[in-house]
Amino acid sequence: MLAGTRWRVWSDAVLRPFLLAALVLLSLAPSAAAQDATVAMVGNVTYGSTLLTDPSGWTLYTWDGDSPGVSNCWDACSQVWAPYLSDVDPVAPSGLPGGLSLIDRGDGTWQVTYEEWPLYYFQGDTRPGDTNGDGSAGFGAQWYVVVVGAFAAPSPPPQSPAGLNVQPMPPAQPPAPVVQQPPAPPPVVAQPAPASTTPPFGAFAPGGQTGTQPGIYGPGYQTYGQQPYEGLGQGYPYPGPIPQSLTATAVASPAGTVSLYWQGSPIAASYRIYRATTFDPTNLTFVQSVPGSAPDTTTISGLAPGTSYVFQVRATDVSGVETAVPVSVSGTGVSGPTGPANLAVAASTGSSVTLSWTPIPGALNYSVRQSTGGGVFTNSLVTNLTSAGAVVTGLNPNTAYAFQVFGVDGLGNLSAPSNTVLANTTVSGGGLSPTGLQVGSQGQTNIALSWQALAGATSYVVTVSTNVAGPFGNVGAVTMTGPTSVVINGLLPNTQYYFRVQATDFLGNPSAPSAPVAGHTTL
Repeated sequence: MLAGTRWRVWSDAVLRPFLLAALVLLSLAPSAAAQDATVAMVGNVTYGSTLLTDPSGWTLYTWDGDSPGVSNCWDACSQVWAPYLSDVDPVAPSGLPGGLSLIDRGDGTWQVTYEEWPLYYFQGDTRPGDTNGDGSAGFGAQWYVVVVGAFAAPSPPPQSPAGLNVQPMPPAQPPAPVVQQPPAPPPVVAQPAPASTTPPFGAFAPGGQTGTQPGIYGPGYQTYGQQPYEGLGQGYPYPGPIPQSLTATAVASPAGTVSLYWQGSPIAASYRIYRATTFDPTNLTFVQSVPGSAPDTTTISGLAPGTSYVFQVRATDVSGVETAVPVSVSGTGVSGPTGPANLAVAASTGSSVTLSWTPIPGALNYSVRQSTGGGVFTNSLVTNLTSAGAVVTGLNPNTAYAFQVFGVDGLGNLSAPSNTVLANTTVSGGGLSPTGLQVGSQGQTNIALSWQALAGATSYVVTVSTNVAGPFGNVGAVTMTGPTSVVINGLLPNTQYYFRVQATDFLGNPSAPSAPVAGHTTL
């Protein structure tokens, strides 16, 4: 009986490591759904919530400047806030409360949306789990992380029962000798891929082979993403689905400076900054060196204010081999003492005002803001926006507005405001005209008319004709001091007349005429 028990114990001791290894491998193997999911739900202790990320844990953001199904983040905005792109239909992980879809950005790429709101990465995040973009007001509207549920911290593992005395197992009897066979190759077991620590908007590793690509990058160094580029096993591959540009264009600020940001590498010995003008972008000239241990940003000074430049950053390894890295403008500096100058009103209608101004150096865009009644300035709805003017639309007729204009740099920073101008819309825009015109009493030489008042009108003009197609001539004016009605006198007996009414504002601008109505004098 004791021998049988000893054999059972010896068998468990031999088999237990293999059983545990199999369980570990099974627990580590990712499910198909987890591999295929376009997004992940990651608990964040700081927020006490579950946040939406990409499959590698990089935080995704939405922007108030967008609208459902539409992305308004382009050009400089999309360099700082990289769209989360996909070329296949998105797959939601189990338990995601909202829906995923794609929108066409119109440039050949498709952007992932959550509940129809476009998703973005933030360039300021440096590792998975960073939420540095949450609450930013860059480019004129708020950016937010996407909260998809509550998060509860995991419970601590159970403790062993107190007082348990574990005795060592008796030594096992050696098995009978067997003839040694050549060892079989170990089975290939798929291991789960580790979570990516490479920024989704690009990564690089200097120290590979020297590149030979011609053109703007020139010979003698390796370009971003070029193979091979794993230097002595230290490098890591280029998996970034949204690579940034290897050059950046910026307009020098009024102080003659441009600030740069680039995607660094932990093994870079140094970074070399090169500059060219946009008139000769291939003629890059070395201007500055930054130690590899320093932050991945610098400010270039001594530039001509208002001049457009091209910049490139190259990382170097210990042997001096250069690698061009993704670079962007982190601020062109529109924080001069004044904003856009000479703001003026060029024209106005009942629903729009045309503005003009003098551009300022360093501004990549402009923001127009409006106010009524001395209230807070808010963003205007504009069309035909250029560096020197815009048309503000969606305004109310016969209303006084105040306008200001701000310059906007590459990070969405605002300049000082321009001078303030006042403008009045007219009552003639938007197809507005008096309504409800009707004929009242009809006498031998007079006909009574009435209509509904038009907002913003200070007076009305009545016109008459004996032909429905006109021409119509003025017969008198009625001011707003009385009801919107009038009796037209001096008419011919037994005659058919047609009447129209137009409103005028305090500037004398006429509205569109009302529809004509017919009246007939008596014998």
